Amino acid sequence: LGCTGLCTRTRDIVRQNSCGGAACEGPLHDSAYCDGASACETSPKDCKLGPWGPWSVCNANVTQQRERRRGVQDLPARGGAECDGALLETQDCGPTASGSRDCEMSSWMEWSPCTMTCGGGQRGRLR
Repeated sequence: LGCTGLCTRTRDIVRQNSCGGAACEGPLHDSAYCDGASACETSPKDCKLGPWGPWSVCNANVTQQRERRRGVQDLPARGGAECDGALLETQDCGPTASGSRDCEMSSWMEWSPCTMTCGGGQRGRLR
């Protein structure tokens, strides 16, 4: 089964969120270009991360670390798996100094009160 031009699909919101429920995410309309030799893709497409780039030069005077990066090669589509994995990697490259410390994040603070009692609103928290 082949197609040419633009293939489209739609979906509807069956029920809106309320009273703090999760909001609907994603588009209601989707489209894809197709050529005459292939069928419109309908199967999920998972995220694919690209290869790691080269390591940076060691910064021995300040952080005693080097880093490398990678990008997203293929974004997920049609309900495929989201990207999973780091895009930045660091590595020690100098002598470990006494008293060196790893990065550490605090616990999340408590949620702020909601700006509305029902039907929307926002709340936030910091760390």
